[in-house]
Amino acid sequence: MARTISLLVFFGLSLAFSIVVHGQTAPVFDSTPVETGTYNSGYLYEITTTDAEDDDRSIFLSSGSLPVGLTLLDSGDGTASVSGTPLETGSFLLELTVEENTGAPPQSDVQSFTLTINKATAVLTLSDLTQTYDGLAKPVSVTTTPVGLTTVDITYDGLTDAPTNAGSYAIVATLNNANYEGTASGTLTINKATAVLTLSDLTQTYDGLAKPVSVTTTPVGLTTVDITYDGLTDAPTNAGSYAVVATLNNANYEGTASGTLTINKATAVLTLSDLTQTYDGLAKPVSVTTTPVGLTTVDITYDGLTDAPTNAGSYAVVATLNNANYEGTASGTLTINK
Repeated sequence: MARTISLLVFFGLSLAFSIVVHGQTAPVFDSTPVETGTYNSGYLYEITTTDAEDDDRSIFLSSGSLPVGLTLLDSGDGTASVSGTPLETGSFLLELTVEENTGAPPQSDVQSFTLTINKATAVLTLSDLTQTYDGLAKPVSVTTTPVGLTTVDITYDGLTDAPTNAGSYAIVATLNNANYEGTASGTLTINKATAVLTLSDLTQTYDGLAKPVSVTTTPVGLTTVDITYDGLTDAPTNAGSYAVVATLNNANYEGTASGTLTINKATAVLTLSDLTQTYDGLAKPVSVTTTPVGLTTVDITYDGLTDAPTNAGSYAVVATLNNANYEGTASGTLTINK
């Protein structure tokens, strides 16, 4: 830097002249700081400065501390570098100074900035996302890359406790670590366990009441079991065969069983009467009563024929009940006397 000084000197004459005095110019930083870095990843800030007189100058850290893993190297020619692999995260307030090596006092410049070392990104991988109910909690597993990072916080539908019951749960795993960050999401599916359903009372006999089948479960006592009979929910009453399907409707178990319910006809007693009659030119049918009373229809044959005979003689009689819910037969001999 130059300054002009004016002097007046008197030796009988008045003279005026100027003396130009040259001073030192301070160096300045030209480079823009690299203010962000990442943990365990290479960092480089190349520092450049200029000086009008191109004097020798030094660059040094005048305030603050560099993150572990970074060093400042002064090249001695007005350039330097901060480089390395940062091994800690956080914000670091730094002050760099460039100072001439000549002059008293030496001229200098300061550059202040905050260096932020961010957490590195880790990859979180979820596993055990499909499991089967067994009454125990079903946590998922999480691995990290890099391996072995801690701590991983896991939520299941927003809750920290691993679920037990069958169902689907939204999983969010979040790495809570000083130097790494990462997250992963997925769905935990806990499938229902398989139960065994066993049908019984598949053969019953008509008595006018509904005939439901019985179902037992393994494990014991599971509810609710829905049963259909030929697709209907009401247990049948009438004799016949019915396709049975039992289905377990339970929060944590599933199972089904099928079979055939057979309701056999009840046995009726048929009693023949009018087995002895006298010829009069008219047909001579026998009479049949049923127990229970009033059952229909009773088919009767006489020597294998359906028409009652007219002529005197002996005839083999067979009475057969033809009824939806009862069965029975009776036999005897019709005698038509002359």
